[in-house]
Amino acid sequence: MKLGALLMPSHPPERNIRDGQRWDLEELERLDALGFEEAWIGEHCTAAWEPCPAPDLLIAQALLRTERIRLGPLGHLLPYHHPVELAHRSPTSTTWQRAAINWALASAHCPAITNSLALTLPVERIVG
Repeated sequence: MKLGALLMPSHPPERNIRDGQRWDLEELERLDALGFEEAWIGEHCTAAWEPCPAPDLLIAQALLRTERIRLGPLGHLLPYHHPVELAHRSPTSTTWQRAAINWALASAHCPAITNSLALTLPVERIVG
């Protein structure tokens, strides 16, 4: 059986971002040592308990601390990233990995993020 994991990453709001990132890196090292095949790191930036607006940067740090596990961002939220910037950042992670990178994109957006960034996005069509 092949094992995989998803890190949201969630932390108590009173934990500072540095300590949260350190915990996430240690968790990815544990998963690697336990033989997990892959781990996905979620992208979140508005909730105090999920401070990870750029999972690829966490992945870049984790690649230096792990041996076998494949890592990937679980859905870069496209409305909040310039596509050219993502295209430049992602191949860098692929080069560092021992294999091809796991990579996911998401077209959805979170109204709280959209409002906080003062973005105007097209109205989505509801399919029902």
